[in-house]
Amino acid sequence: MRQLEFIGRISGIGRRLGSAAVAWTLAATMSAAESMAAQDAPASTPGPTPSDAVPVAWQHHRVQFSYVGQTTLYSCTGLEAKVRDILLFLGARNDLTVRAQGCPDISAPSHLAWVRVEFDTLAPLDGNPAGASAMAQWVPFSITARRPRFMDEGDCELIQAMKDAIAKEFGLQHLDYRVRCFPHALSSDDFAITGNALRMQSGAMTQARLKPLGN
Repeated sequence: MRQLEFIGRISGIGRRLGSAAVAWTLAATMSAAESMAAQDAPASTPGPTPSDAVPVAWQHHRVQFSYVGQTTLYSCTGLEAKVRDILLFLGARNDLTVRAQGCPDISAPSHLAWVRVEFDTLAPLDGNPAGASAMAQWVPFSITARRPRFMDEGDCELIQAMKDAIAKEFGLQHLDYRVRCFPHALSSDDFAITGNALRMQSGAMTQARLKPLGN
């Protein structure tokens, strides 16, 4: 009887040791997996520092340009929507107005249209930071036939027509404006715009009507 009791105790100890070994093995496996995941994870990007802040104010613009499309036809409503998307992406305030005219019907595709745009952009106040209405920072951007998602290969002629409105009216840094359109041909490499655009710093009132520049 005592022999059986002794064997039972040994068996119980063995079960406890086995459970402990399994638990230790699982803990070691999880620790190794977490370590590998930490190594594979991309390094975090540091946020903007106070030295990155740029004093800014709104600057008002009125622009008119013509669109002549040999490859892509837009309706006037479609043209207004695409121009609006591009300007907003570059940092125009969202109370901008876009008017396209010249289409045979407002919803009918046309080779020819005239576009009038009125919008506000952030302008840096390097020479007079005391007059700033808000703080912004330079953020890299890219516009191609595939980016952002509202762009398409057929937008080359529009990007060509908007060159002055973008390059001259927006305060962009390190602007590279490449456009090469071929009639009746589409390619994802026909145009690319890259540079840095001003964006409100996180937490700023992006919809606030700030003090205009020079007014």
